Amino acid sequence: MKRITALVTTISVLGLLFTGSATAQPHIEHESSGCGRMGAPASRMHDLSTVETITGEVIAVDTVSRRGGRSDGVHLRVAAQSGEVSVHLGPAWYLDQQGIQIESGDQVEVIGSRITMTNASTIIARQIRQGDRVLTLRDENGFPEWRRQR
Repeated sequence: MKRITALVTTISVLGLLFTGSATAQPHIEHESSGCGRMGAPASRMHDLSTVETITGEVIAVDTVSRRGGRSDGVHLRVAAQSGEVSVHLGPAWYLDQQGIQIESGDQVEVIGSRITMTNASTIIARQIRQGDRVLTLRDENGFPEWRRQR
């Protein structure tokens, strides 16, 4: 009986030790496209050598849900002179906080880095101008403004 009690106690203690070390590991999420949180691909993919300016009419505003309860991302489809362009803005909560409302039919000017994300050409917006309102989303190096606030 004493041996069984000792065995159960040993197994329980070892189980607690392994559980503690497993929960102490950093949490890393992987996703195909991100909205600029720590380690998210969109913030790492900003390429200074591909920065360009486009102007055009917003033909769609899409909110993209993320895995794991992460913030929804906002993407635009803009009819520019060169054709339809996908524009990645950032997390919906940040745009809401800035008080900017972008809708289909709005004329916009976007400065950003053209990259390939999930096999499609996309502009990671650094700045967007809507009428007389200018919203800076990332600094000149592509670092997201919303990460400065959290």
